[in-house]
Amino acid sequence: MKLQFFGAARDVTGSCQILETGEHHIMIDCGCFQGGQDDIERNGLAFPFKPSEIDAVFLTHAHMDHIGRIPQLVKRGYRGPIYATAPTVELAPILWNDMISIMEEAEKHRRKSGATHGWPILYDEHDVKRAMERLQAVEYHQQIGVCEGAVKAKFHDAGHILGSSFIAFGLEGKTIVFSGDLGNDDVPLLRPTEKIPEADIIIVESTYGDRIHEDLKTRVDILRDAVKETVASKGVLIIPAFAIERTQEIILTLHHLAEAGEIPRVPMFLDSPLAIEATRVYEEFPQYYNSASRQEYLTGGQDLFSLPGLTATKSMSMSKEIDTMLPPKVIISGAGMMTGGRVVHHLMRELPNSNTTVLIVGYQAKATLGRQLYEGAKLVKIYGEEIKVNAKITSVGGWSAHADQKKLTEWVLSVPQPAKTVLVTHGEAPAAEALAAHLREAGLPDVQVPNPEQIFEL
Repeated sequence: MKLQFFGAARDVTGSCQILETGEHHIMIDCGCFQGGQDDIERNGLAFPFKPSEIDAVFLTHAHMDHIGRIPQLVKRGYRGPIYATAPTVELAPILWNDMISIMEEAEKHRRKSGATHGWPILYDEHDVKRAMERLQAVEYHQQIGVCEGAVKAKFHDAGHILGSSFIAFGLEGKTIVFSGDLGNDDVPLLRPTEKIPEADIIIVESTYGDRIHEDLKTRVDILRDAVKETVASKGVLIIPAFAIERTQEIILTLHHLAEAGEIPRVPMFLDSPLAIEATRVYEEFPQYYNSASRQEYLTGGQDLFSLPGLTATKSMSMSKEIDTMLPPKVIISGAGMMTGGRVVHHLMRELPNSNTTVLIVGYQAKATLGRQLYEGAKLVKIYGEEIKVNAKITSVGGWSAHADQKKLTEWVLSVPQPAKTVLVTHGEAPAAEALAAHLREAGLPDVQVPNPEQIFEL
């Protein structure tokens, strides 16, 4: 039995692993590389394996760094089933079609600016349709047999986003668990991450493997104070939020703060067609919420993701009207790493203003605009134009959908009998190495950080 890593090894994005047993090949995730131009261009390269030889694909959750290249995989010859939870099955096509728009927009700007680089066109609507035809919805704890019964798989709730999973595979007398992405503690919407029932080998993410998040009260306080300060200064608050989970949790928290009278009424805009569509999917699956949110949804219905003063601006014309409105105002917009989408246009306009606040609420991959702002850049380039940064840049790791070092460690150690081997992935090298060292200190004997395309004999 072999396991090979084709992405997210000593890096955060591009998750893609192939588990090989005999003549059978199982793929876990196939996501986009995200970051600088080199990462973007990697997405257009030929796969270092034959898609036609893959027997089955399993998706942990609907984030682009885990599912973004699935239509490309189908385009290049994959013909097997794609297993995922029902929410992931609903969310994935929305993300894939949004990606087509991002690629087309990037190509338009590339031609306009005369640049030689841009997003490669990975697939089109026809490829997305063919990928959708291969999707098969599964329930948590439902056992699936593939490869003529040689491999059994079971999905468990990862608590990361709606329908997110860690997946346990049984083959050759061993249990191998892939974490996907694990959720943060004390989230306002989803159930807690499940414990691992059993595992001989664990593949665990490490996005925040070298740090501890702020607690729930602190992260809510930061959001509340940012809104209040924006109103008091008649400024603009921009929250570049990932469309799936981060946006819904922020809206839900603002909803609770408004109901409690802890924030003043202020015009707010959800300026992301992707987030608007994703929120509709969230409303379809209240059975995936934690008990408190499910009860709130059942009693309040559609009001769970609404609040006074919030306007969803789906069309481009509505988005442009936001600029004509005098501050104070709050803009929740994607993309979360500020690599494209409508948030980029708001940043071009507002970053030079000292009464603007940008609240960073998620991981920022290296070489992205979000990473530059997070690290304190005073001058950035957006679509070839130099933009001064006079805005206040604030970040709060506690709003991330990813577990921190403490949570990751507890999850790995939650298995009744300690795993014989732990492989640490989906983190930049310092974060992955820090988590690996921490797990060794906790008493695990074999903890390794895979290199790209490294093969492990299991």
